[in-house]
Amino acid sequence: MKLDIHTAVITIVALLSVLAAYGIWAGFRSILKARTLKFFRMRRDRMVTGWRMLFLSVIFIVVAILTRRFAEPIAYRYFPPTITPTLTHTITFTPTISLTPTITLTPTITPTPSVSDTPTITPTPHIPLVIEDLFTSTTTPNPASVFSPLQFANQLGEDFLPVDPAIVFQNPVGHLYAQFTYDKMTPGAQWSALWLYGNELVYYETNPWDGGTGGI
Repeated sequence: MKLDIHTAVITIVALLSVLAAYGIWAGFRSILKARTLKFFRMRRDRMVTGWRMLFLSVIFIVVAILTRRFAEPIAYRYFPPTITPTLTHTITFTPTISLTPTITLTPTITPTPSVSDTPTITPTPHIPLVIEDLFTSTTTPNPASVFSPLQFANQLGEDFLPVDPAIVFQNPVGHLYAQFTYDKMTPGAQWSALWLYGNELVYYETNPWDGGTGGI
């Protein structure tokens, strides 16, 4: 089973938290046990062991906090995220590719002129019903959340900034990244990203939001 960076960080933090909880429990137990001993040397050894366990638990807690805060951004500096799909069925899932009414968006893309020759219908994005069925979040999104316009590039530099962003690319394209900034996001709210080649859906992802309230 192949774990991604986010899952690995969460696993490490969980293990450190369990070790810290066990150390606190064992430390207090050792200190309380020491108070019942009659012999000074045995009592002192038990007390020292208890305080060492508590000190070690504090170290585990600090390491867990630092890992949760800094490990993932540092890891992404050396292993930039890629849009290459990891599951075959996300590409060959026939219903999502051939679902013409939801992908082509014909009624919303073709504007209907009014009397003043001004289009009255503007394109409205839609999520295919097959992808909507994959939604798992029950958190209400923040209506004030914002996304910046997408910037496309063949590679990302430091801090996930696009290198030589453009709107036209020559073959072979290789990897293609879409970079954006966001603000006022609600953690746990469902979000989706769709990659289209013409009218063909070639890749998608839909998950509860875990990127914090703002960032890149």
